Amino acid sequence: ALAASVARDPRAHGLVCPDGGEWLEIGNDESTTSLAVLVKLVRQLACLLEPSPPEREEWKQLPALERAGRQLGALLEMKRVLIVADDVWKVETVLPIAEVVAKTSSRLLITTRIGAVLTDTRIAAAPFEVDLLNEQDSYRLMASWAGPPCTASEVARNEQAREVAARCGVGKAGGLPLALRSLSAQVEGYGWDGVLGQLASEFADETDPSRRALRVSLNMLDATLRERYEMLAIFMEDERIPLDILQRLWGLADKRAEFDRTLVSLLRRSMFVEGGREQGYVKLHDIQREVLPGSDDPRVAGWHAEVLRRCGSTHIGVEEEAAGYWMGSDGGRRVVHHA
Repeated sequence: ALAASVARDPRAHGLVCPDGGEWLEIGNDESTTSLAVLVKLVRQLACLLEPSPPEREEWKQLPALERAGRQLGALLEMKRVLIVADDVWKVETVLPIAEVVAKTSSRLLITTRIGAVLTDTRIAAAPFEVDLLNEQDSYRLMASWAGPPCTASEVARNEQAREVAARCGVGKAGGLPLALRSLSAQVEGYGWDGVLGQLASEFADETDPSRRALRVSLNMLDATLRERYEMLAIFMEDERIPLDILQRLWGLADKRAEFDRTLVSLLRRSMFVEGGREQGYVKLHDIQREVLPGSDDPRVAGWHAEVLRRCGSTHIGVEEEAAGYWMGSDGGRRVVHHA
């Protein structure tokens, strides 16, 4: 969550990288190849740096990895962007990105729990060690997100609040501020004792503390708000979901006030990792996506069909190897992929 915040907050990177930031969750999944990561980054930057440069005809004959590298170089030409590669386990996964970025004015920030990644001579890294989230820091964060306003010392004196922090993995690898944030945001409606009660009794089969915290946070939403949030399952990972699409998905195209209330309620409860009204989009953390319904849930297909109908698609087909639809009711182009 900290790495994502650095990527999306201009106050953190604006002086060095004024053209924006992009965050990539890498992880240790065997399917996460250097090519897959590079292609994902190219697609994300193409949205950030509109209009993106056209692909040159001669690149189409190159091997896929080299072709994607040329595309990344073209996107970063004359631009200064911060690219955050989060939770890297193998240098090889991000090496093609590092090689391209090194030839530009942009910057690459790598987060990792593997010391060998930062000492690898193939990347010119300047290591900086960040400690695990400790108790005192967690209490300050919890106080800043809880409502009504309270102080870190008040959180520290509250037995239920301390137990919430412990159950979110504070002081352990895997303890995420994102989990604390989502639960602390529920205090206004439930109190620390209510939040702890839910955390202690629900989803006992979930072994990951962060995922369990997010599942509990979702379960604490009222039925309407929970279903609207679950509808985000139709979007692909790392999707910047345009608010005009979201308004149609929720069936609130002609109910702006209700849409705004729904959006504010979810933002206040920290149910998004990025975006908001000013940005014109919202985005989910990978862990937030994991607690949404899967493709085997029959509601997902229905939600996708409904957003197609409500958006009035002008074309359905294949664009840049991703099936989806184009919507141009506002004079622009939007693409939403099939889940």
